[in-house]
Amino acid sequence: MKGRLGNVDEGSYLASVSDLMSGLIFIFIIVIVVFALGLKEQEIKKEDEVRRLKGAAEERTRLLERVRDDLTKAGIQVTIVPEQGVLRLGEGILFGLGRADLDLQGQATVSHLATVLGRVLPCYTTLPAGDARQECGDSGKAGRVDALFIEGHTDNLRLSGLGGFKDNWELSTSRAKNIYLNLVASNPLLDELRNHEAQPVLSVSGYADRRGIQPNTSDAFRALNRRIDLRFVMVPPPDLLPEPAERVRKDMGR
Repeated sequence: MKGRLGNVDEGSYLASVSDLMSGLIFIFIIVIVVFALGLKEQEIKKEDEVRRLKGAAEERTRLLERVRDDLTKAGIQVTIVPEQGVLRLGEGILFGLGRADLDLQGQATVSHLATVLGRVLPCYTTLPAGDARQECGDSGKAGRVDALFIEGHTDNLRLSGLGGFKDNWELSTSRAKNIYLNLVASNPLLDELRNHEAQPVLSVSGYADRRGIQPNTSDAFRALNRRIDLRFVMVPPPDLLPEPAERVRKDMGR
């Protein structure tokens, strides 16, 4: 009888251990599955982020090309730097040497620029209440303008009182500010445009000679450094792609 009871007790013990091991294995499998799903979700997040950023960069290039082409049709030659999101206007078509007030050619240039930006930017920004968005096609679907910086740049030569400015910091900032003021005077809508956080899109900055595109070693290079850059900062639209968790569920359901 004791042997039987002993056998019964031993068998119950082995069965309990077997059940425990089965439970632990089941828990381990669940942990592995959850971990794998977490990795997949992180992978999808990274893929989505890269895709969204790439799409926004490509959208910015299309925006720059459209603005450049429209200005070229008006006889205004500008340069674009797509990888930096920059539309570049040389000093010669805007200002006299050492001056921040627009000359007649500069006023005409900025007026054309304001017209072009007024057609293009509403497709990439939020319009004020009451304004109807024009027909934009696919423009703005892959990226929105977060900010448009109007940047003033100079060479490294001392002003020596030229134009009444103390230094190149004052000159570059005044030039950028005057571009901004003339843009919004020509097209007030530009000052009303907002980004996805309801902040004004247009902004102004002056860099003096600190961000030259050429070394200041010749008159030709210094002339290139004296410029106005319009720098477009883009962000992907938040509703461009499904949320990663939703993508995981869809993938698992296939």
